[in-house]
Amino acid sequence: MTPPETVPTAVVDLVRWRPEWAPSLASAVEASLAELAPYMPWATPTYGLADARTYIDGSIADWDAGTNWNYAIVTRAGEVVGSTGLMTRLGPGVLEIGYWLHTGHAGRGYATTVAQALATVGLAQPGIETVVIRHDAANVASGRVAEKAGFIRIGSVDVADGSGVEVRWERRGAARVPMIATDVVIEHPPTNPADGEEVVEVAVLPVAEAVAFLAPEDLIHADVLRLAAEMGLA
Repeated sequence: MTPPETVPTAVVDLVRWRPEWAPSLASAVEASLAELAPYMPWATPTYGLADARTYIDGSIADWDAGTNWNYAIVTRAGEVVGSTGLMTRLGPGVLEIGYWLHTGHAGRGYATTVAQALATVGLAQPGIETVVIRHDAANVASGRVAEKAGFIRIGSVDVADGSGVEVRWERRGAARVPMIATDVVIEHPPTNPADGEEVVEVAVLPVAEAVAFLAPEDLIHADVLRLAAEMGLA
C-alpha cells in the first residue's frame, strides 16, 4: 500500500509527520490533556518534547515499514492541531482510522473532514475492503464524528481488560452486487438510482458464462444461478 504523503481537504491538510513538528505536537497534547487523558493512555501530565519526538520517529519508521501511516493535521496557516492515521492492526483487508484534535480547534468540523478523507484514502488502497473507527462508548463526540463521516455503527463490545465498552463503526468500499434476470431486453442505457447505488456495468451472458463470471467473487449468486439453470428456470 502506498497512501499519499499529503492529503489535502477543504479546511486542513493531512501531512506525513516531520521531525521538526515535535514541539508543536507536545504543545497540542499539553493543551488538550483534559480531553485526551480519559481515552488516550499515552496522554499524561508528563507528556513532553521527548515523547513527541519518540512518537514522530515511530511514525516515520512505521510508514517506511508499511505498517501504519500517521499524519499531522495541519491548518491552512501551517499550525499542527492534531494527529490521525491509518492502522493495520485489525488484520488483512481492514484499516483502522484514529484521530485526535487540539482542544482549541474542536467544534470546527476538522475531525469529520479528516475521517472522511482518510476513509477515502484507505478504501482506495489495494486489498482494503473496510475502514473502521473504534472508540470508548463514553466518548460520544468521537461517535458523532464517525456518524457524520458516513460510517455505520456495527455494535459495541466490552473491552477485554474490563476498562469499558468499545463502539465499532465501519465504512466499506464499493461492492459488485449482481442483479440476475432472464429474458431481459435492454432498451435504454443504465441509470444510477437515487439511493446511492451505482450501476457501472450491464452484462448479458449465457448462463454458463454468467456462472463463470460470478464464481470468483460471488459464490452465492453463482450457485443460485447454477441451481436455477438445473431446474429449467434460467
